[in-house]
Amino acid sequence: MTGTFGLMEIVQRSFSRDATYSERSAGPAAVKALRSEYVASRLNECREIGRGQYNNHPNMHLIYPIDSEFFHQRIQPVLAQCWRRRSFHPGQDLWRELLGRIGEFHADYHGLAAKTLVGEVAEGLAFDRQIWRALVGEVLVIAAEQLPVLHISPMTLRILLAGENFGRDVPRSQFAPIEQALFGSRDLVFGGGFYRPDHAGWNDLEDGVRLAEYLGKMDPLAWEPAHLQGLTDLPDDEERNEELEFTRQNWPGLVEVYVQAREKHHVVICEQ
Repeated sequence: MTGTFGLMEIVQRSFSRDATYSERSAGPAAVKALRSEYVASRLNECREIGRGQYNNHPNMHLIYPIDSEFFHQRIQPVLAQCWRRRSFHPGQDLWRELLGRIGEFHADYHGLAAKTLVGEVAEGLAFDRQIWRALVGEVLVIAAEQLPVLHISPMTLRILLAGENFGRDVPRSQFAPIEQALFGSRDLVFGGGFYRPDHAGWNDLEDGVRLAEYLGKMDPLAWEPAHLQGLTDLPDDEERNEELEFTRQNWPGLVEVYVQAREKHHVVICEQ
């Protein structure tokens, strides 16, 4: 596993645009502060899930680019064995490796709980299905390769590029390409254990190549205010134009995630 820590945050419409940051416009200190706050919050939430104390935040949408070799050869087999054997013992080598990275997280990000789930299972925490699912979420965060920050509305992109599915609950097999890019083309399954099937998915290498090509062909200038008429919180063309401009400005960040995935051999985990 190479590279720096990372994940991409996509913040939906309910987060104030005036209070958000972008890699392209915010200074390094502001971006680092946002990352620090987010990473600490996310890892602490994973721990709370394992304790049954977590209140879901439905407005958060996340993308984790992970080195493909590390995902396929280490993460997938270990999490699958843990699920099948109903034990965290098969992951001892992986937990120790991740603990080194967690130490760096503590140095870089303030507000983390003193002990993560990875630390607890390394010390012999007994298997529990809820803890396993929370551990999966924590492992994905720790294994992420990059930390770009992007603000964009999946709802806006769905109505622009997947209008036939907008407002409908469709199975993953019927996702339009933009929905695959945002929510994943595949379910996250490890040895028969599903990780948040209604809220998480992933794109393998071949998916990333296909989606990078698809996203790269889009012309944001072709989007028009009339395309957003289905969004009831945008009642007039002025607000729709504002939303389109905001989406156009942040669109390159989403494209870049998949271009990087293609060039650096990343799988892409999508979670909401």
